[in-house]
Amino acid sequence: MNETFENEFYSRRLISRLALGMLAGALIIQAAAAIISVIIYRFDYSVALDKDANVIISAVCVYLVGMPIIYLALRNMRHVHPHKNRISAGQFFKLFAASYALAYVSNLFGTAVISLLSAIKGSPIENRVFDTVMDTNIVTEIIFMVILAPMMEELIFRKLIIDRTLIMGDRTAIFISALIFGLFHGNFSQFVYAFSLGLIFGYVYIRTGNILITMGLHGLMNFFGSVVASTLLKNIDIDRLLDVYSGGDVEQILTFFGENSLGMIILSIYGMIIFAMIILGIIFLFSNIRRLTLYEGEIMIPRERFTKTVFLNLGMVLFILYFFVVIILQILE
Repeated sequence: MNETFENEFYSRRLISRLALGMLAGALIIQAAAAIISVIIYRFDYSVALDKDANVIISAVCVYLVGMPIIYLALRNMRHVHPHKNRISAGQFFKLFAASYALAYVSNLFGTAVISLLSAIKGSPIENRVFDTVMDTNIVTEIIFMVILAPMMEELIFRKLIIDRTLIMGDRTAIFISALIFGLFHGNFSQFVYAFSLGLIFGYVYIRTGNILITMGLHGLMNFFGSVVASTLLKNIDIDRLLDVYSGGDVEQILTFFGENSLGMIILSIYGMIIFAMIILGIIFLFSNIRRLTLYEGEIMIPRERFTKTVFLNLGMVLFILYFFVVIILQILE
């Protein structure tokens, strides 16, 4: 049998099994959320109106039910571990700045697409993530967004997936990890920047072999992007601020700033820090992109066969189709 054909056949089976495992986990998460919600709401319907309760239920289903099942289903697959390498505190900061910059730029692109789709649809497409974060208290945010989410997501989407696809080479492993990571979020707003971050986190994990580093990067991203930002925004009347700015009345704008001077000063300082970090991150990305080192794997997939191998297998087709439907339904709501 031709070696290229054997490699492609093996790779398609491997990717298909991974994707089917991830799809099964997603379906189990949905089922668990539905069952738990019905049970809880039946005894106390007021829980349905509690934003923190909904976040906790969702997090429990994802991180304590679905992802452990995914791990158990896929842990026995053949896998290899990246070689371990240390990085300095300065390198870690540069990686964080680069991650934040890429997330910010890709989020702008995602927001532009959502705005275009909203115009075509004729009504705004809700940003559930932003609304959820704004309605959640800081303790819940830290526990689930800064600690639990980075830990479980890095174990599944980086360590579990990359260790099992690294045999096909760095590029393939990083791409598959980032694609599944992005789609698993289940909405277009998060898909774009999650996919982008998945590329960076995947590369960092392969070059360092240390999942704790990507956990740290992921946790800091969620802390500054969600916890700090939402906390600062909660200290001012954001709806009134948007109304005042959209009205364009200078006197009303100055009045608002006077009434919310401390909150606006702190928010402005935070904005300048983030802006400086984004600029540094962009500089770091462009100055180091040519230095990226990507190695071939034990199994070689010809470039002309890459698309067919990665996408045209049962597991990946069903996985992408499922999340495509989920995302489309979310857009059409």
